[in-house]
Amino acid sequence: MTLTDSDARHLLRRAAFGGLAAEVEELVGKSRGQAVAIAVSQAGYTSHLDVPDADAPDNNLHSQRKVMQRWWLDVMASTPAPLVEKLVYFWHSHFACTADRVRDWRNMRDQHAQFREYGLGPFEPLLEAISFGAAMLIDLDNASNVAGFEQENFARELMELYTIGNGMFSEAEVAAMARAWTGHNLENGAQPPRYQFQPHLHDESDKTLFGITANWDAPQTISELVNGVRKDQTAWFLASKLWREFGDPAWASAELITHLADVWKAHNSTAWDVLEALFLRDEFWAPERRYSVVKQPIAWVVEMERRTGVRNSENRLEDRLKVMGQQPFLPPSVAGWGHNEEWLSSTALLSRARLARVMSSEVQESGIFEGISSDNTNSAIERILTFFGVPDASTQTREALELWHISAGDSMTDQYTEREAFRVGALLPEVNLA
Repeated sequence: MTLTDSDARHLLRRAAFGGLAAEVEELVGKSRGQAVAIAVSQAGYTSHLDVPDADAPDNNLHSQRKVMQRWWLDVMASTPAPLVEKLVYFWHSHFACTADRVRDWRNMRDQHAQFREYGLGPFEPLLEAISFGAAMLIDLDNASNVAGFEQENFARELMELYTIGNGMFSEAEVAAMARAWTGHNLENGAQPPRYQFQPHLHDESDKTLFGITANWDAPQTISELVNGVRKDQTAWFLASKLWREFGDPAWASAELITHLADVWKAHNSTAWDVLEALFLRDEFWAPERRYSVVKQPIAWVVEMERRTGVRNSENRLEDRLKVMGQQPFLPPSVAGWGHNEEWLSSTALLSRARLARVMSSEVQESGIFEGISSDNTNSAIERILTFFGVPDASTQTREALELWHISAGDSMTDQYTEREAFRVGALLPEVNLA
């Protein structure tokens, strides 16, 4: 089966930030296998990116955060490897540390670099790098976890959020896990903060985890979760999360997740291989998967940048994302960002409308919709839908655009109509769905 125009756009909405004309053209007529191979052929690109030092002239945390946010938004908007950036974002939400708690941008920068270094490979090295990183140790309080005064925050989230999932462990195992992680703290007085094992603060007694009684230490717990007695639960949990992010947050079947979990285990717990398998599943291509995901603010903003060529430095997009409720490096909780319903509100739509209005002036100057007020209605509709990558928009969307164009021709100047074409298009239902 070869890809139609609609099929190609569906894949690019999930594996990229929407498809530009050349990207769609490259996939149309290819088999599913060929198209997916193109989408996942970007794996080596992340190693060529240098994460900035997050230096700011005033050495201010707020200024440093903006440096990092602006850099990442620009990378997402210009990258030839969008699936890499989407997976980096997935890991950022999965291991959701927030700059407001970590307080040192060098640690946030280092964690982000680890997503890039390890995120496309086996899960165990990634989990180990993040868990022993200063950002995680600070954010979930393991920096203060010592024998006799155990701190259970990280121990709980290591299992509940990062590996096996809620309901798959007991409270006794949380306590035992915390004891296994005692002494894995920070070097006293180091700047920037950095990990150091403090053996005199580690609990050396036996602990019972996963039915095994031993003198557990932190590295052993990671190995056991990923590749030991709990590997099946971890595989299922991560396969489910990857499907929710790239497939459908509202639907899954046991057979589908079992298949993806088997791929995870067969390929050394590598998310990139799971994504390739996910994109090849019939369920991914089903009509029910088309436009079934609400684009999160970051993804929507990046797509607007990629389509228009309007870049972040001109519009302070990192500030506008704050109003939209989603900022890089500031997840709302340890569980990261949610899906669909979280982004369905009048406030969310209004914030997108405001940004579309700001961007519309530069779009008008670029001539993208020049002369659209003089086009016949059908031509104007096709120009808008084609520009935004949704030529398969619904009848209701087309009817709404028809009414808009008729009224625009009667009451608006040419320049205003060109700006309004962008604003209207950016808020179409299909443009806000993936």
